[in-house]
Amino acid sequence: DRWVLEGNQANYYSIPSWTGTASAWMGSTGSDPTVAANWGPLAVPTASSDIVVPRNTVNTIAIVSNLSAKNFAIIPTATATITNPATLNVSETLSGAGTLSGTGDLTLSGSLAQTLTGTTISVNDFTISNVNGVINNAFIDITGILRLSTNATLNAVGTAPGTLTLHSTATGDAMIAAISGTSDITGSYKVERYIPEALPGDARSYRYLASSVSGATVAG
Repeated sequence: DRWVLEGNQANYYSIPSWTGTASAWMGSTGSDPTVAANWGPLAVPTASSDIVVPRNTVNTIAIVSNLSAKNFAIIPTATATITNPATLNVSETLSGAGTLSGTGDLTLSGSLAQTLTGTTISVNDFTISNVNGVINNAFIDITGILRLSTNATLNAVGTAPGTLTLHSTATGDAMIAAISGTSDITGSYKVERYIPEALPGDARSYRYLASSVSGATVAG
């Protein structure tokens, strides 16, 4: 395994034996991942990079323009944010027990089966672009749109059960975009529906709720 040494030199974090180019977020000069000085070594990652986000960095990573990685790990208690219209594109694994959040898009676009492990994820849009499948062992909260490209598949609960929630608030509801080809979502997931009071202070009004699914087969 590779080991990441955190700033206080007291905590180590073991990551899998990845084969890409190692990139560790340092945040030495700010939160912008397009600045080479914020990385160790001093180079902006590419789509073939294995990125690790430690905790206790000088500045936390804030993804405000598109960023691609082969593997992406967020060390426990560390955080990373994605801001619309930015996309974080990962082609292999997203792991760690840290937190990934924001108004941007998380895209999984691997050519082999991909796994999300342990991470707490709260993003606006979540895009699956992998015909070999994505297995979710993470905790995902979507506030915008869940998209599956043609023939892509998502196992919502994985082998070490994760959770997938389509979030609903007073300002909007998360949704699943139109599914084409053999695209499929298996496993259980939650769909919330925010219901406002009919009159101020009156939450007793009758509501009729029906399936919002159209033109698709629902089974399970």
